[in-house]
Amino acid sequence: MGFHENEAWAFPDRLIPVCMMTPANIEPIPVHEKKRLAGPDLVRSVAIFCVIALHFMTWNTSFYDYPFEGFSMFLQGAGASLFVIGVPLFVLLTGYLNCRKTLSLQYYRGALRVLGSYLLFSLAAVLFRACWLGEELSAVACAMKVLDFSAIPYAWYIEMWIGLFLLAPFLNILWSSLGSDRLRWTLLATVAGISLLPNLLNREGVQILPAYWGDIWPLAGYFAGAFIRGRQPEPERMLDALGRSGGKRRLSPVALLLCYALANSLLNGIYYEWVAPGPAGPMKCLTGGHMGICACLAALLAFLLLYRWDTRREWL
Repeated sequence: MGFHENEAWAFPDRLIPVCMMTPANIEPIPVHEKKRLAGPDLVRSVAIFCVIALHFMTWNTSFYDYPFEGFSMFLQGAGASLFVIGVPLFVLLTGYLNCRKTLSLQYYRGALRVLGSYLLFSLAAVLFRACWLGEELSAVACAMKVLDFSAIPYAWYIEMWIGLFLLAPFLNILWSSLGSDRLRWTLLATVAGISLLPNLLNREGVQILPAYWGDIWPLAGYFAGAFIRGRQPEPERMLDALGRSGGKRRLSPVALLLCYALANSLLNGIYYEWVAPGPAGPMKCLTGGHMGICACLAALLAFLLLYRWDTRREWL
């Protein structure tokens, strides 16, 4: 499908010819965005809590090595499944906040704060390992650990963030050039399908779907956040619709999140009881990890619950 330079791209409140796109044009500020809402900060806080909680379970407990049996493990498994949404929440928030960024020197300067923080904490971690833990690290080895993101455990997130930050202006050009929601939905569904579904369906050495593009899953989250920013769906109406079927109340959004959290524990119980009877092993991620479609959909649901939260509600 061709795209003519004079075709118009629809924003929530106006139509702008593509040939007239300027930073001022492509960053319209809806009325409700002129005041700072607590929603994005609340999303960020929940994501931080989930990441810390999941890392605590990984590093400070034997949960992932302990046999999955008993009510306590069932509840811990539900918590672990829910905490997995932390990273997808961060990616959704990145798409939501950065979807109107344009190529400029000012934009690239925005990376200095994050990179400076990473460098500071990496140096602190290297000094701790050398001085407190007694690791023999030369100056060259320390520098290499900073550069290859091995100085800090889980620094892979900074690697991902750097790539997403550099790509964001070009992703925004691609997103804005699609002239209809149908095309944007098609792009989002395609990226999600080739990156998120294999994590769920390819198991135990059995490959059903091509898995080569699994690592581009952050693009699906970024585009989903961009779509929410552009259309600003009303959480109350949309989430109420999710909980209804045939005009009757079925499940609330919070109940849907709880069902997701409990699903992996239930599937593990079924697996060790009937599929692989005998001594139970550690919990398996049968609903997929943070790179899977289930975790990303749960993160999307949580994002929609929180992103337009207003702390000025009467009951607060």
